[in-house]
Amino acid sequence: MATLAVQSEMESVMKSLAVCMVVAVVALVILVMKMLKVHVEALRVVTQMVEQSASRWGALRIVPSATIREPDGLAMSSRNRFLSAAERFRATGLWKALQAGLAENAPGQCEEAMRRVLLQHQLEYEYSVVRDSETLAAVSRLTGGERMLIAARLGAVRLIDNYHWKR
Repeated sequence: MATLAVQSEMESVMKSLAVCMVVAVVALVILVMKMLKVHVEALRVVTQMVEQSASRWGALRIVPSATIREPDGLAMSSRNRFLSAAERFRATGLWKALQAGLAENAPGQCEEAMRRVLLQHQLEYEYSVVRDSETLAAVSRLTGGERMLIAARLGAVRLIDNYHWKR
């Protein structure tokens, strides 16, 4: 009899612990997604994971939010703390490159404008591309559903940023 009571109590504790873990994971996912909006690829992966496993995640929905920026336009990131004052000024080239891309009317021109600004700021770019916001596939024309994506290195620091291309 006592064994059944202990077993029942253990099951109850395990269920409560499982609920707590789910709540913690949901809170963590929400926090991470607010931080990772800058990294569109990660956002798409996590969003698809949640959508494809709805039975596992229940009512969880990923709601992207705008990138939080420093007053100088640099996307807020824990990586920024590794930049010296001079490097930080050069790092603002990512935001300036995205702004330059907005002024263009074709994906190739947009990508070239972004690369020019990155090079002017002495940033070693890994990519500066325009992609479909949903699929991340390359696009042949700009319709308003695209995202400009940039990854660049400044010394040992890898910086990423993105912006919705719109008119």
